[in-house]
Amino acid sequence: MKHRFFPAVAALLAFGAAHAAPCPRDAPLPSGFERWAHPGLGVAAWQESGTYQATLPLGRAVTLHLPDIGTVHFIVPPGGKGSHGPYGGMIGIDVPSGATYRVMLSGRAWIDMVQDRADLPSSAHQHGPDCTGIAKIVSFPLHAGWHVLQISGAPDPTITVMMSSTP
Repeated sequence: MKHRFFPAVAALLAFGAAHAAPCPRDAPLPSGFERWAHPGLGVAAWQESGTYQATLPLGRAVTLHLPDIGTVHFIVPPGGKGSHGPYGGMIGIDVPSGATYRVMLSGRAWIDMVQDRADLPSSAHQHGPDCTGIAKIVSFPLHAGWHVLQISGAPDPTITVMMSSTP
């Protein structure tokens, strides 16, 4: 009997660890993430000229509808080697001044930051704060000017994105 009881207790403990307490319903967002809570709606561009209509306002979350990745004409080839979701798109961003900016996504996808047809390197990657709905944060040191955020390999046809300067 002792031998049957131990595996049952171990399974119950493993289940409890895998199903931690849910996030509080109205938990406040950490400082710097407050505008994530109420995203606007947008449609990602599928070709470069469309990025002038599809623009991401700095510091404001937007839930984007992403087209089928097979219809998207990316400015630079997407860099994601492990991202194989069927959705992607682009959105333009007018960066007012040089600084490090962070891009936040609600789900898994690869992102590339493009300026003047060049793929810009990121400087940091991290997970979003717990209980925020932010899955990943990628930081980019950017110069002032027009940029295009490319999203590729998303598993779902919608994704929430926000870009802000680092605090």
